[in-house]
Amino acid sequence: MNYGIERKQPELNPKNIKNSAYLSTLAEEAVRCGAMTNDEYQELQLGLYHQLGEMIYMYTQGESTSVMAETASELALALTYNIDAYLLSLGNHYAALEEIRKNTPEELYVKGIQAVKRLVFETTSLLVLARRSRINVPNYEYNNALDSAIPELLRGYDIKFAPHRLNPPENKRRERKYKDAMLDYPLAVPVVGAIGIHYLKSYLLHLCSENKFCRDFGPLAIASIYKRFCDVLGESYDSPIVNIYTLALLNAVFADYLKKEHGTLALTDDDIDVAQKLLQSFPPEERGAILRKCVTRLYCGDTEYNIRAFERLMPAVNNAIENNALGRLLVVG
Repeated sequence: MNYGIERKQPELNPKNIKNSAYLSTLAEEAVRCGAMTNDEYQELQLGLYHQLGEMIYMYTQGESTSVMAETASELALALTYNIDAYLLSLGNHYAALEEIRKNTPEELYVKGIQAVKRLVFETTSLLVLARRSRINVPNYEYNNALDSAIPELLRGYDIKFAPHRLNPPENKRRERKYKDAMLDYPLAVPVVGAIGIHYLKSYLLHLCSENKFCRDFGPLAIASIYKRFCDVLGESYDSPIVNIYTLALLNAVFADYLKKEHGTLALTDDDIDVAQKLLQSFPPEERGAILRKCVTRLYCGDTEYNIRAFERLMPAVNNAIENNALGRLLVVG
């Protein structure tokens, strides 16, 4: 008899659950807090082992139930990656745990494949958006990312047996034609902790934010600042490995601080001298607060992304101000 008192349900600790190993850490946390019994956990492990055997059979096209240890390890990662993709799509630890209870690993794997297919579709749609909003500059790495690298990685993506990997198509790997399938364009906010299609989708989300910011300033402003950057470095216009958005963001923040004409990215040597002297008079914390306000005032792009990007730049900004080197950080002229 409970005398009308409801029994408290076990509570999962989110700190112990990692998206990069969702199924395993969720199950382990569920056992720890009593939301899953040891017997249920053992049954899950046996089911995963059985499904791995089925995957090996499919991988070898029915010729064998055993493979090299390295291949087996890769297939085990593929199995959990697909299951994780489905469970993460539910957006709730308790809903995911209920799915683990209700479904066999085989059923979870099938649902995982469907979830990854949706991610591929969403990523392909983001590629279309990124191409439509592309910045009109002749930078090789930027254009190669949109025209070759990402399309090739999508073409070579293996949902069943290697969803955790990003590889070009088999013929490219065979012929060692990797150059145009290498995604080397740097983002202002790098994608961290994601692999496979999750990485590619996040990369494109970031790139779309950067494109929008640059497009909002207009093609002439971006082309001008990029050309000036290359001229100062003495590099050809297609060669720098540089994040174009970062060039624009930094100049935009300081143009706003100096109350320059709305929407301009152009800074002169006099502008740099004034900003240098004014900002050197403030301690780093106050200086940071002033510049962060400028970031939030920018009408271009995605404000949250702009803030994240500028936070990564703040150490370099402070260092440049304190060492009278702001002219080397910003694009002047």
